[in-house]
Amino acid sequence: ALDRITDSNDVEGAAAKADLVIEAVIEDFETKKAVFTALGSAAGRDAILASNSSTIAISRLADITGNPARCCNMHFFHPVTVMQLCEVVKGPKTSDATVKAATDFVRSIDRTPVVLNKEIWGFIVNRILFAASEEAMHLLEGGYASAEDIDIAVQKGLNWPMGPFHLLDFSGLDIFYGAMQDRHRQGEGGDAPEVLRKLVEAGDLGRKTGKGFFEYEK
Repeated sequence: ALDRITDSNDVEGAAAKADLVIEAVIEDFETKKAVFTALGSAAGRDAILASNSSTIAISRLADITGNPARCCNMHFFHPVTVMQLCEVVKGPKTSDATVKAATDFVRSIDRTPVVLNKEIWGFIVNRILFAASEEAMHLLEGGYASAEDIDIAVQKGLNWPMGPFHLLDFSGLDIFYGAMQDRHRQGEGGDAPEVLRKLVEAGDLGRKTGKGFFEYEK
């Protein structure tokens, strides 16, 4: 199967004959906007243009393509090789045919799609995750329990495979912090907790830097 994969730095050339394009650049609006601007002129009129964003709604990107009916969110979860879910989000101008094609594709690669019929910041999973993570940080900041004991409580009490602090460290504290800032700008919630801000400003971003809420061997 690997001989069917071609890598390229040429967005226009890569997108020209694609039936489905999934943008998966960093979680930054301006970066994604640049990609969708390029795709608007490069991709075919029938191509589906999807964003893998975990928080940025497709309505913020779709109109710049000139073909918003063919645009949607297809949010796969990290690591994609392990996680089975994909959130397919219908924007205000997304056609039903686009949603069907997106969900059919997800099923074709042995993943499970769930459909959001309209947009909301954070979609399904991240809204629930953010609520749980914020409460976990509130408990930590208030001195009610240690990060380790909060994680144990969630794992053993809610049957999560990983507690919120280990999950944040695994995902990258800078990613989570940036998403919380974006949510705040969108008027969907308060600013990031102080404990998270201090870790990010210190460069302690979780597993990838060797330290976050916990310490790791590099």
